[in-house]
Amino acid sequence: MSAPPGERRSGLDRRRSNWRDATETLPPTARDALVLRRCVETIRALLAQVDDLTSSPVWNRSILDSIDLAIVTLDEALRPSG
Repeated sequence: MSAPPGERRSGLDRRRSNWRDATETLPPTARDALVLRRCVETIRALLAQVDDLTSSPVWNRSILDSIDLAIVTLDEALRPSG
């Protein structure tokens, strides 16, 4: 199955496509809402730790890696088992 015309299928685009698929059925189930809430809370907590005066490239990369992990975890949790 190929991507629609004009849609790239890199790793990030794949996640966005999965996000559209996961949010297509609204409202979300209670389980999906809980998983999404955990992801959002994790990202908010990480962002609350950011201090522009003391951050470094290594610290920023660590925060971004943690956000990426939260999104990947969300993506995997929302993927239908099969």
